[in-house]
Amino acid sequence: MASLHKEFLISPSHGFLPENEPLVRLPRYYVAWDELGYNLPEIITADVLAEEVARLPMINTDKLGSHLAYERAMLVLSYISHAYLNDPEKPKKKLPDVLAVPWSEVAERLDRPPVLSHASAVLHNWTLIYPDQPISLNNLAILQQYRGGVDEAWFFLVTVMIEFEGASIVNALINLYEVREQNQDRQKQFLKNISEGIGNITNTLARMPDKCDPYVFYHQTRPFLATLQNVEYEKAQPEPQTWFGGSAAQSSLIQALDIAFAVAHEEKHSAAFLINMRTYMPQPHRAFLEYLETVASIPDLLSQSSAEEELALVRKKLLEFRKGHLKIFHQYIASQSKKAGPGDTGTGGTDAAAFLKQLKNDTE
Repeated sequence: MASLHKEFLISPSHGFLPENEPLVRLPRYYVAWDELGYNLPEIITADVLAEEVARLPMINTDKLGSHLAYERAMLVLSYISHAYLNDPEKPKKKLPDVLAVPWSEVAERLDRPPVLSHASAVLHNWTLIYPDQPISLNNLAILQQYRGGVDEAWFFLVTVMIEFEGASIVNALINLYEVREQNQDRQKQFLKNISEGIGNITNTLARMPDKCDPYVFYHQTRPFLATLQNVEYEKAQPEPQTWFGGSAAQSSLIQALDIAFAVAHEEKHSAAFLINMRTYMPQPHRAFLEYLETVASIPDLLSQSSAEEELALVRKKLLEFRKGHLKIFHQYIASQSKKAGPGDTGTGGTDAAAFLKQLKNDTE
């Protein structure tokens, strides 16, 4: 079972989250980035981010060293740059070179676009409160925020927890593909593990309203996460760039389930958007999705078995997850946009209502 985990950098214990905790600090040379990142909520409140960015020196990226340091730099630079560009009061279309150059260099090293994506905002934006205790919603803290506060933190903590709970799902998928000469009892058990795992992430998603108020998310956090459109990356990119903002479609976990269980997305726009979102994933994880597309789907793999009941339960649970996601969208985006006026696109730049309904229909 270890070979696919190792090949695609998937942790048996953490799934698509890094097995080693993300760094909470960069090397000393990068203290200016760290300090600006940690102080971002206060700086945004004081409306002095432009002045703070103007004071930043041009910092080389060649001293970062480790992969985790590059991920930490990507997280901090993404948050600072989105806060600068997507300022709700003073949006901008030009990113200064002191941010644009290192951000582009770090993004190129990680083989992802220079934009805040799920890979940074979720996968590498957490730490344990008590390192000797396991991951749970009561033992997680967020490293980087915009305005700060419980509501913003909870939104991302719930998403981190979903990725962590997804480890059992991915492990069972890999077991189904890798363990040779399986008997049908083992196959059924792996399918049950997947059903239980999807049930767990659905239940965790339903906890979003516990500590994250839809109004607060929509008006205080969501604007910073938006798509970057026609942005000039000074001295870093030859032409203005447009990149999608963060989206659940950038989660390798959710896309892996669709591929493995042959959920076909035949509507052209939705299918193209999902493929595009892979660009924003860590390279080994999108390679895992490409691998899944080259092998038989789970239903085909088990076509000669008697696991119809277990397969049906997986599909039922997956549909429940889609419905749960659509419900959260209506709570946090659609209902809030109706109160605030037009503009109900998702942070990924899509017509999110139509997109999520399409995914639900595809799953059905």
